[in-house]
Amino acid sequence: PPPCPLTPPPPPPPEEMDLVALSATAASQTSELRAQHATLCTTQSELIQRRASVSAEVEALHEAKEAALKAQAEASSSEDYERAAQLGASLEQMAEREAALVRLRSEQQQAYEQAESSKSAVLVQQRALWTRLVAECSRCFEARAELAKRESEMHAARLSAQHEAIDAEETRLAAEEEAIEAKEGQLLGKQREIEGAIAVETSGPAAEQQQWLSRAAALHDEVAQLLRQVEAKRAEEAQCAQHASRAEEAVAAITNKYSKQLKRVQAKQESVAAARHAHDEAAAAHEASRTAHEAEQLAAEGDAEKRREWVAAADTAVASGRAEVERQQ
Repeated sequence: PPPCPLTPPPPPPPEEMDLVALSATAASQTSELRAQHATLCTTQSELIQRRASVSAEVEALHEAKEAALKAQAEASSSEDYERAAQLGASLEQMAEREAALVRLRSEQQQAYEQAESSKSAVLVQQRALWTRLVAECSRCFEARAELAKRESEMHAARLSAQHEAIDAEETRLAAEEEAIEAKEGQLLGKQREIEGAIAVETSGPAAEQQQWLSRAAALHDEVAQLLRQVEAKRAEEAQCAQHASRAEEAVAAITNKYSKQLKRVQAKQESVAAARHAHDEAAAAHEASRTAHEAEQLAAEGDAEKRREWVAAADTAVASGRAEVERQQ
């Protein structure tokens, strides 16, 4: 489908016209028209100067023609025909130049009249421009005046209604104030009666309260004294911490001084520790070997004892047998 033509926005209502913008636009257009008018005036001034120059040249040619005609007549009278012919040629050139100047002057006159007509048109445009501006401003003025009148009437009506409402509210508030004051008087009497009863019944607890408050005040002073002592001890503690910090810094400085020696000693200690570890492993292996040897030695001694007993048993058996043999003999 063909595109819909854009609908121009509706013009603003007369009372919302931007008079400053309208005046600025009119001033800008007027400035342009004045510039055109000044240009036309300058053009006319130049045309006048040129026409004066042309007229002066025409006058000079006219005088030169009269002189040439007179000289030609004299040359003809003296039968100087060559001179007369030369003057005739000059007269023809002068006539041609004069005709050209006359045409030029006519053209300049036409240009001047055209510039004058354009100036009149520019002035007409200026008058029409400001006439339209005055009409727009008048329309805006009338719309704003009417709107201001309506708003003033509405404002007056609103103020009148507000005034009536305020008067009615003041009357109501006055009556309400009177009723409230009466009620306040009644309540004040009742309050005083209750406060009297409270004072009678709370005389004993109030005295006890005063005693406890006095005791609390004394304890408060005692606590304050203890807190001051605590603050003093804290200050002393802070001083001790400062001294300890300075001592720690001194220890760190001394330790730093011997740090290289300590590193060398630590390296040697690590080497000795490695040797100690190897030694401990060797000692443990030796102890294990010695323990195994002792166990084996004990086992061998046990076996030897058993064998000795075994041999002794055999020897005893032999002796018993021999004794029995001897007894039977």
